[in-house]
Amino acid sequence: MIEFSKKRTLTHNVMRIWFILCLGLGLRIIVVHFTPDRLLSWEGRDLYIERVEKIFDGQSLYRDIWDEKPPLWSLSYATWAQFFGNNVQSLRSFIIAGEMAFVVLLYLFCFEFFGGRIASIAAAFYAFLPSVIYVSAVEAKYESITFFFMVAAIWAALRNRFIFAGIALGFGVAYKYNVALLMRIYQN
Repeated sequence: MIEFSKKRTLTHNVMRIWFILCLGLGLRIIVVHFTPDRLLSWEGRDLYIERVEKIFDGQSLYRDIWDEKPPLWSLSYATWAQFFGNNVQSLRSFIIAGEMAFVVLLYLFCFEFFGGRIASIAAAFYAFLPSVIYVSAVEAKYESITFFFMVAAIWAALRNRFIFAGIALGFGVAYKYNVALLMRIYQN
């Protein structure tokens, strides 16, 4: 009888996160579809699209990338753009995919430390928060991808897996310098 309830709980939790992901993704697709490109106020997206074009042309951008932003963002988007094209819609879809990955990680993190109900609330809160939807689907900013690496580093550190925490922290810093603020965790 105990095994049956564990299987039911696992299935129930998987269904919760799938429901949250489907609704969150559907909402973002609707926002992206009905938001005209002229309303995009983020001028950095043009810079990223231009950088990816230079990467496609075979130009070395190592110095240019580190002057403005860390390189992993431009390189990962360039990889995405190889498959889906280098345009505003592709940039938005890349950021939304990273955001959905963060929602799953947030759910798993909260599930381990707080239980299924709190995990569902946290994932749904982040997935449906209007400011998060605006930042990702309308302005195409990659904050959720940065949060992904931050939460992964904290999760690994709390589980005493400091090598994985350091790797996640390194990827986070290669995405955005603000992740370096987490380095204080390792000094204690």
